[in-house]
Amino acid sequence: MVLGRKKLPKHWEVKCIGDVCETGAGGTPLKSNREYYEGGTIPWLLSGEVAQGEISESKNFITQSGLDNSSAKIFPVNTVLVAMYGATAGQVGILRFEAATNQAVCGIYPNEKLIPEFIFYAMLSKQTELISKATGNAQPNISQIKVNWTVGSSVSGSGTPRKTDMS
Repeated sequence: MVLGRKKLPKHWEVKCIGDVCETGAGGTPLKSNREYYEGGTIPWLLSGEVAQGEISESKNFITQSGLDNSSAKIFPVNTVLVAMYGATAGQVGILRFEAATNQAVCGIYPNEKLIPEFIFYAMLSKQTELISKATGNAQPNISQIKVNWTVGSSVSGSGTPRKTDMS
């Protein structure tokens, strides 16, 4: 198989991100419910914070009640984050602490097959392609499905596709 100008070794396969990694999207607790934000201790990232490369802090926080009563979820350390909406669409970062995100962020979960830095650089190399796939007039969006279908992983061996979270 040829990828770009270079021929890959025969025992390598080119895979879509969704074939080798699980993904998920964050969520936003109801803004009108102050109980979900005031005194919050759970880091909650917005898509604008993804462009940091290595993400090691959050400016925003939610409460446990906000997490429990929304589609927000906590992503583990080394999750690769991809911003999906608006001006930040296509930005990529690596989460260096546990944090939740809003729905404008797709998380690519770490696993035993690929190191997070490889996923980060693979997605970064596809940033222009991802942005070109954005749809919408007022606010261009990249869907989680488009992140899953991004070709960017070259792995040795056969690798087993994993179930993806399409929520």
